[in-house]
Amino acid sequence: MGDSGANVTTSPETELQMGMGLLPIRQAMAQGIRPGIGTDSVICGSGDLFSQMRLALQHQRAMDSLPVHAEGRAPLEIELSVRDALGWATTNGAAIMGLDSKIGSLTPGKKADVIAVRPRWDLVRSSHPQASVVLQTQAADVDTVLVNGEFRKRGGALVGHDLAALRAKANAALDNIERAAASLHHFSTRELADFVGQAERGASVNYAQAYQTTT
Repeated sequence: MGDSGANVTTSPETELQMGMGLLPIRQAMAQGIRPGIGTDSVICGSGDLFSQMRLALQHQRAMDSLPVHAEGRAPLEIELSVRDALGWATTNGAAIMGLDSKIGSLTPGKKADVIAVRPRWDLVRSSHPQASVVLQTQAADVDTVLVNGEFRKRGGALVGHDLAALRAKANAALDNIERAAASLHHFSTRELADFVGQAERGASVNYAQAYQTTT
């Protein structure tokens, strides 16, 4: 994959929670691939990139420390920094989408896609802003969002959206889902295993077909 110029992105919270194996961050970096991070199913995760940065960074730091622990020693050095994690969610993500010439960094000539963070625990200034963003920030701490220079969030409030109406629609949709779910067949462990196996095989075929080069 590294030789072909392929990209690798991981959804830390979903993959770790759903038994999909360890995150491929170190393996990607070893092959010269700049890994990215994202979110997957928000029904079982936070859905924000701050959580994914923290989880991915600390997961890989823990994995990197395993050989040292196996020798009965305490790790005294770490290689991956908070700046690495910040890059996974910004510049690397933009590159993976083929948009690194337009977004992903505060660079002259790029679109003004910017967030400004105002921590809710605003008691003292940050001595390390990058670390504060990666290690302590939550989505609720985002004060301002600019998308291509236009305000989408300002002063902690969304711009141009009726939250009450959106919340009412979301609750109505959830009511419909819960009513439908109540009448569903309750699958046995064996049935679930069969379903997951079929879904994995089907997904593999569908993805392979979707990414084939065609003329």
